[in-house]
Amino acid sequence: MTSYRLNLGLLWLLIQILFLIPAYSQAPEEVIASRTARSKVFFDRENDTYFTRLYTKPVHYRDTSGCFREIDSRVVASSHPDYAYEVARGPFKAYFKED
Repeated sequence: MTSYRLNLGLLWLLIQILFLIPAYSQAPEEVIASRTARSKVFFDRENDTYFTRLYTKPVHYRDTSGCFREIDSRVVASSHPDYAYEVARGPFKAYFKED
């Protein structure tokens, strides 16, 4: 009768290689050059296809160089000396006083 020792470290490594790592490496990639104000285009390498995700409101804005950037509407500490807070990134700047 043959006896096998279960090496848990090796078993975990095999599980990662077979199941976990491919899931991360096969995620669709955004095609940034194809952005619009209300859409994102992705390329799925696994299926060799493109697909577009559409939004009802703008998710990108055009910066001064003409490129579409992600809108970040978080309120963060302001770099402007007269204001405490500002909107992080968007088509316009919004500033807020402390009080």
